[in-house]
Amino acid sequence: MHLVGVAKPSSIIRTKNPLAFNIVRLRSSRNLTQEQAAEKANLTPRYYQSIEYGEKTPSLNSLAGIREAFRCSWDDLLKGVKSKRL
Repeated sequence: MHLVGVAKPSSIIRTKNPLAFNIVRLRSSRNLTQEQAAEKANLTPRYYQSIEYGEKTPSLNSLAGIREAFRCSWDDLLKGVKSKRL
């Protein structure tokens, strides 16, 4: 499987998904490929990629893995994300 390397946030598809944008921004700032980020977050590369593309909404466990992989705060990861009430 070929995954996109180190993408710059401005080069990703314009999305209204702030979480996906934040994840790409954080990954890019750490000079990681999607594959490297997925491995650090203990996620499959395809699932990680689908989160970046806004195709999947990650579980709290997946978000925690991503946060730990990037060593960032929850505020950095969730900047601009609006909560959805059930």
